[in-house]
Amino acid sequence: MKHYTFTPKQLIHSTSPAEIADEQGQCVGYLQRYYANRLQRAADILLDNWFVHVKVEEAAGSTNVCARQLWTWGRPKWELTIERGGDSDTSDCLLTDKTRIKTHPRFQYDKAGRSYTFAKNLLDRKTYCYRGESSDCFADITYDHPVVKGMRTVTVYEEELHPFEIIACYRLMDLVY
Repeated sequence: MKHYTFTPKQLIHSTSPAEIADEQGQCVGYLQRYYANRLQRAADILLDNWFVHVKVEEAAGSTNVCARQLWTWGRPKWELTIERGGDSDTSDCLLTDKTRIKTHPRFQYDKAGRSYTFAKNLLDRKTYCYRGESSDCFADITYDHPVVKGMRTVTVYEEELHPFEIIACYRLMDLVY
């Protein structure tokens, strides 16, 4: 079981990076929202989260996860690009919004033929990561910290996904809902 903590920026449109720390408090990576150009930034500010792109980079530079929103008329979708040691992997990495009720957001992440569900429960202030539609939780994100306001704690029980993929999917869910 591994623990990671990060404090996302309070301003939704902020593009400054937030540090991701491990159990010992060492910085292992950075979480950042980005825009492809200035026109996207202006449209996003005017149209309230029209373009939501997120980038998670490892401090050593070997692993990067980049989530880019795809243009769809229906629910939003994101394509995730995972780079490990110079190899880029975009094969079937798609995050889809499956929310029916806005108080219980649910995202589905499809990667290489496998499906994962991210479900946010507002009552116990946690986001759970499941394999498919089962109740087998392999990670959870807690966003209630008694000392630091806004700090998120990611607890990874099994290495099903890279922790940076979990953080990127969670941040997209957090920005949209």
